[in-house]
Amino acid sequence: MTVRKKRLKALLKGAIYVALYYLISIGVQLVFLFWQRKILNKSIADAYNGMVDYTYALSSISAIFSIFVYGFIGKLSRNPIHTIIKNKKVVPIINIMAVCMAIGARLLVSVFYSYAQKIQPLRESIEAAGEAVPEFHTLGQIMVALFAIVVLMPFFEEILFRGLFMGELIKSFRPLPTIIIQAAFFAAAHMVLFQSIFTFGVGVLLGIVYYKTQSLKTAVLFHGAFNLSAIIPQIDMSLKSAVVYGVSGIVLCAFSLAYIILYGKNK
Repeated sequence: MTVRKKRLKALLKGAIYVALYYLISIGVQLVFLFWQRKILNKSIADAYNGMVDYTYALSSISAIFSIFVYGFIGKLSRNPIHTIIKNKKVVPIINIMAVCMAIGARLLVSVFYSYAQKIQPLRESIEAAGEAVPEFHTLGQIMVALFAIVVLMPFFEEILFRGLFMGELIKSFRPLPTIIIQAAFFAAAHMVLFQSIFTFGVGVLLGIVYYKTQSLKTAVLFHGAFNLSAIIPQIDMSLKSAVVYGVSGIVLCAFSLAYIILYGKNK
């Protein structure tokens, strides 16, 4: 098999894992709509409009079910998923650096968010993303959302994009193209222009972290810390605030990234 065919095969196989998750997600949503329509006697329109309030619960169900499906596929292909989930040991300072880099990345995203609101296409994208965020009415909803955002989705997305997808690409591509390609798919998967722009950068950082450490745990810590640090205020910043956020973010990202590149396990 030629190198070109090997690369195409690896790219296709990795993309299938991503597509499979979205097929499962659509299936879960259809079951939810059927349940709302037939059991609760709601109209399709009311059921669909009410789906926003169950966003994180449905995403969690889709993620958990997908992990089982990936595990079954891995068993059939003799490539067990536990070999991906199994963590390579890294020294604690590496995990600390990953969390620091995540906070730095969030600071930079906050600056981007502030100024993106002044650009028409991005402002519309931000407004659309805001409309898709559910309102929390109970402590249970808040706990489900936090679990999904900080624990479950980072764990699942790292299995999917860094473990499975990047794992397929690295067999046929050099490290740099592998990191760029998986980051592009990671960004596109968010399907919102505003999110996709900064998610590409986050995907590149996650790709580097996973390649250097070969530790899913480290990548999950970065991802979870990045999501959790969304509590950092995203406001219309003054120039002074933007400079403080921007410089702090660059310093944290640059120092942490350099440390991981220099002292990561994968030499």
